[in-house]
Amino acid sequence: MKKVICFIMAALLSSMCISTVFASSNDITINSFIVSPFNYTPLSYQAKEDISPLYLYITNMTNNRVNYVNVRALATGNINLTLNGDCKYVDHVVCARDCQYSVRSNIRDNSYTLGTLAFNSLNYINNQTISGVWSVDSVNHYTYAYEH
Repeated sequence: MKKVICFIMAALLSSMCISTVFASSNDITINSFIVSPFNYTPLSYQAKEDISPLYLYITNMTNNRVNYVNVRALATGNINLTLNGDCKYVDHVVCARDCQYSVRSNIRDNSYTLGTLAFNSLNYINNQTISGVWSVDSVNHYTYAYEH
């Protein structure tokens, strides 16, 4: 009986130690997404459920430069509601490869229900591609993205 109780306790403790690796249960893979140097290219819009920041984790890009990350809402067509880490409106924030970011926005605060990330390349001549993971809502807090 003691072995059974010990086994159950061990199972409960190990299940409590499992943590979320990424932002939410709605993580979306970014797979070789083409980013233009000439305009912002949005990902597909997703339903935004709460006021949490958007989540971004770029795992690969065609060069080591950073990408501009711009958050927009769908309601009236590509409305830029990007906030920096200090909750001030900005044109864009900058996110680098291999860092998990919380990208703040006022999408839900302004009663919009759809949101996305849009990217602009710092490679001023050619398109580049990025890969990684993003989510329109996040359950954890990561490095806040800022403008440069």
